[in-house]
Parts: sequence; C-alpha cells; structure tokens
Amino acid sequence: MTASTGETPTKRRFIDAGRAFSIVVMASAMVVTGLVISATGGVSGSATSLLIGGGVLGGVVIGSAYERHRTDGPAMNSESVKSPPGQFQTFFERAPIPGVGISIEDGEEPIVEHVNTNFEEVFGFDAETLEGESLASYIVPPEKRDESIALVGELEDGRIVEGEVQRETNMGFRTFAFTGIPVEGDDSEVDAYAIYSDVTTEQEQRQRLQVLYRVLRHDLRNRMNVVKGNAEIICEEITDPELREWAESLSASADELIELSSQTRQIERSLDAGDYARHTIDAAELVENVLEDVSTHYPEVESQCDTPDELHVIANGLIDTAVRNAIENAFEHNVGPEQSVEVSVRTASRNYAEISIRDDGPGIPTSERRLFDGGSEITQLQHASGLGLWLLNWIVTQSGGEIELTDRTPTGTEVLVRLPLAYREAEPAETADEIAGD
Repeated sequence: MTASTGETPTKRRFIDAGRAFSIVVMASAMVVTGLVISATGGVSGSATSLLIGGGVLGGVVIGSAYERHRTDGPAMNSESVKSPPGQFQTFFERAPIPGVGISIEDGEEPIVEHVNTNFEEVFGFDAETLEGESLASYIVPPEKRDESIALVGELEDGRIVEGEVQRETNMGFRTFAFTGIPVEGDDSEVDAYAIYSDVTTEQEQRQRLQVLYRVLRHDLRNRMNVVKGNAEIICEEITDPELREWAESLSASADELIELSSQTRQIERSLDAGDYARHTIDAAELVENVLEDVSTHYPEVESQCDTPDELHVIANGLIDTAVRNAIENAFEHNVGPEQSVEVSVRTASRNYAEISIRDDGPGIPTSERRLFDGGSEITQLQHASGLGLWLLNWIVTQSGGEIELTDRTPTGTEVLVRLPLAYREAEPAETADEIAGD
C-alpha cells in the first residue's frame, strides 16, 4: 500500500500519528496481557478491552483533531510539515517498548518508514540508518528469514500477528514477544506496525525452573522408591511393635511423596498441552461423557446423572480436565456399604450454569479447603493431596467461573462448579469477550 497522490504530507502525518498512538496502546495491552497470563495464569477480558479501547479512542481523537484543523485552523506552511505533530507522536516516540512502522510491497521485504526512540536504544540502530531500508536485513538472523517472511505475509493479508521471535540487537540475540498490526487504507505510507517486548530474561528463568523441577521430581521419585522398599523390608524383619509402627509410617510417607511426584507430572502435562482460549462448550454433553467413562472404573459405586439436552457455557480448553478431576475424586473417596455419586447440570442464574457433583465420602479436609479461600499456600507439603483440587479451582477460575464446596449430611461433599453461560447458539467462539461483544 502506498499514499494516494491526493493526500498532502501533513494529512498523512496526522493520520499516521493517530494510528501510531492507537496501535502502540493496543500492542501494549497485548504485551501486558501476555505477561500477566504468564505470571498469574489469566487476565480479565474487561481490562484488556479497556486498554485496547483507549488506543482506538486515541486514534479517533487525533482524526477529529485533524478534521478540525483542516477546516478551521490556519494554513500550514512548508516548515510546519517537517515533523509529525504534537503529543500523540511524542507518545509513540517515547513508548516504553520498541516500535517500528513498515511498508510492505508484494514479494518484497518490509521497508522501515519510522522507528521510535526505544527501538533505536534496544536494537542499536538509529532512525536515519534504518529508514528506507529492509528491516529484516538489520535485525532478523539468516536462519530466521523464512519465519520472518511468513509473519510479513500474514500482516499483508490483514491479520494481527503475535508470537515469540529471536532478533539481533546491540546486546546480541534476544527473544521478543512480537506483535504485528496491519494498517488498513490507502492513505498511509505505513502498512503495518511491529512492536517488540524483550522477554529474554523471563524465558531463561522459565527454562531454568523447568530443568530444576524435572531433575528434582525425577530424583525425588527414585529416592522415595528406595526408601519405601527399605521400609517394607524392615517391616517384614522386625518384631518390635513400636519399630514396626515407625517403619510403616516411613513407608506411608514415601507413598505420599511418590504420589505427589505423579500428580505434579500429570498437572504439568495438562497445563503444557492445554488450550487456554475460551470456547463455547456444551456442559451437558461434557459431563455425560466424563461420567460414563469414569464410572466404568468404579463398578461398585452407583452413579446418577441429571442433565438437560444441552447447556452451553464459556470455558477454556482445560475444562474437561477439571470436570474429570472432580468426578474421579468423588468416585475415589466414597466409603460405606452404599456408595453413590450424583452429577447434575442446570442453569443456576441469568449468567451462570452450574455443575453439581455429590458423593458420600468422608469430606474434604479443612487444610485443602483453605486453598480455595487463599488461607494456605499450595507450596506447603501437607497440601500434596490437594493438588488435584488446586488444579480444578485454577482451571474454573481461568474460565471465568467459581467453585463452592459444601458438606453433606451425614457424610459427603458437594462440589459446585459455576461457569458463564453462552448467550447465543453459534460456532464455537475463540474468547468469552468475543461473545460478549456480539
């Protein structure tokens, strides 16, 4: 895309300034959202929408200012168009993340139109050197050229592009959270803006933690198997009741730590393979399928299911793991001669659906319940058996829902999982915010 011959340089600069402000705020929202999700596992759609909306509003304000100036303001002389106007261009120039405006021609590498100050500082190239030159030739490593071409192709097709990329800077190769945002229309010299947020340090810390975690988990499991084996031998060889009790306690503690290792591995696999985007899901069908599968492994437990024909909710792609975890827990902890599990799905309010899972077990210990109200930390060893409940609560919370635990009489627990209702029958949506916007 190129500027139309009917547009003056002044008009193009006003338009670009408005777009720059809008796009930088939008990209900042995306970067902040990504970092918050990485740190906490989620971010509210309303916060993201507010930031993005602020960027769009900034563009509208600038456009309106241009129209007023064009119709009411004094004529500009040639000296007044040498630099982009006012505070909005200043905002782009002083944005805390590197930004670059590029033009794209079919089959050609992107050409730098302008960069902000932070881009110059991070990448080590001044604006005069870059402007009019191929961006890729300066910052894209040779082995990453194909990846760069693919990203540019998506921008050329009008799609917003996000991902992690490696780029060359004045500090060597760094990893960036990249956001590319196309600019629509034929009245701008800029076809897209690229925003880079350096995440090298966070990535290195994440990799170190993964290595340490896996080594610790592997060694813990192996050593505990040795401890358990030796404890069992001691139990068989000794006759002193007190020593036997100590050995049995040692064996039981080893079992708990081995189970902790297995549970953390299962959680790791679930989270690594998880789909964190929110979708429209039929809660009735999900519950029916999970209950049918789990009940086959517990033939001694009677199960009942009460669901409507369909009931659509908004949840992320891990919700099936959460529901399975809750139902399996109900079956596993049943006691007494008449063991039963009751599962139901219903509309609980104008905004929420409710999945109820009831069992006749001994109930959930107070120490594990406190994980739900923030009274305890999951890192404490006594909460090893509560990892499954922690995962359940985490997934439901990230889906915009909530969990309530209730004691039953004379024994047992009811787990209530509330999830946001989907308000329209349509193809599965990518996010809850997308449905809310319809």
